[in-house]
Amino acid sequence: MPDYIKKYKIVILIAGIAILLRLIFFGIIISQKNYNLNSAVSGAKFDGYYEIAYNLINHSVFSFDQDNSLILSDTKRTPGYPVILVPFLYFDGAYLVIFLQIILGGVLAALAWLIAWRVTSQAKIANIVGLLMAIDPVGIWLSVKFLTETFFTLFFFLFILSVIKLLKVINHKGETGGSAGNIPILAGLYLGLATLFRPTTLYLPVFLILSWLIFAYWRHKKKQWSTGFIFFISFVIVLSPWFIRNYKVFGVVGYSSIASETLFTYLAPSVISMNSGKGFSESQMIFFTNQGYADYPRVDIANSGEFKNRAIALLKQYPYESILAAGVAATAFFTHDGALSFLQEINLISGALPAKADLIHNFTDFIISPFALIALFRLLWFVIFLTFLWRFLLMWRRKILTSPYVFLLLLIFYFAATTMFNGFGANARFRFPVNSLILIFSVSWGVRKFYEIIDCRSKSRQE
Repeated sequence: MPDYIKKYKIVILIAGIAILLRLIFFGIIISQKNYNLNSAVSGAKFDGYYEIAYNLINHSVFSFDQDNSLILSDTKRTPGYPVILVPFLYFDGAYLVIFLQIILGGVLAALAWLIAWRVTSQAKIANIVGLLMAIDPVGIWLSVKFLTETFFTLFFFLFILSVIKLLKVINHKGETGGSAGNIPILAGLYLGLATLFRPTTLYLPVFLILSWLIFAYWRHKKKQWSTGFIFFISFVIVLSPWFIRNYKVFGVVGYSSIASETLFTYLAPSVISMNSGKGFSESQMIFFTNQGYADYPRVDIANSGEFKNRAIALLKQYPYESILAAGVAATAFFTHDGALSFLQEINLISGALPAKADLIHNFTDFIISPFALIALFRLLWFVIFLTFLWRFLLMWRRKILTSPYVFLLLLIFYFAATTMFNGFGANARFRFPVNSLILIFSVSWGVRKFYEIIDCRSKSRQE
């Protein structure tokens, strides 16, 4: 057996488990569709990415419109994922994207292991984090859907590893004389590539640079102006072609209209729902009607300012409900499990969750039903959130939050903050890119607690 296989056998095993579980999951889906790959591809379509790739091939327009008589350019989605889909669709091999994402699922589990190892330097913690990422139902479900998360998280993880390496170089520069070299360039390129798949991280470089300046001032470290500048420029260069495209098509400097659309179509209706006590869908249509729209409005970067202003006006009108709606989204970010979509995909559950009254009345039936798995996963993520929070507070109190840990916390809270704008539309997909980062804190606490219990029992037996 080669030395590198011996050295990384656990990582290879974790990646293998991740790939195997995804293959089994996709195999179940295929079997339920009579082994028809076209049906599987049809079921994998989500959020318009497949349609954008189709229109790029057949109409040379970046649009999710399916009506050939009216195909308008889109600014909600970004180009990364459709560009991946295009060659596969062109050669009638869209199903191969699913197999590629299944393989990348194993890569993500391995990279999660590596991030945990680089931060904690403890193999046990890294092994558990990697394994949990391998068996995560959300990750498995995402791998069989035409969605951006798998590719986005790949480049996002590479960005995280680059920054962790950069932080270690900066922290030891005075002792070793080391240089940051091309690490800031790579970090900017990786984050730029990730942002081409999802615009969530568009403002992350500015947030991180400002956070570093505050951290450096607090810890009396060098500001690293040149490093931050190189990182930011590398990031902007990757995104600049899309900015240019949007300016040429719409005459406006902008990257994506999704932020304004989310405010108008999700957060504002969530606030209406909080105020009226009505369901989200009903509140959404009420809000649209009040704003003069009979259906879901079309938002692009040319008119996004108008939609954003209308949404903000409503939020100002109901500040208390706005805070509550954002709080619900933040809670969903940390505790939503995603198990319902996973089980629905393989037809173990049809429809929505049963009402609480039905659960209480038929509790025995509930315990032996697939709904019990959802309750279990939701409880698990609630525990993970509590242990994450407790570990963070302990580290803060004991003043052992090193720069890599602070970096992970900034990423987690950045994603949590951006998720708040989704109101009642928040779900486990929004947390997926930072699942492993949350788990690093939670598992660290669990491993430490486990050994404390073992030590206490050993001492009590000796006495």
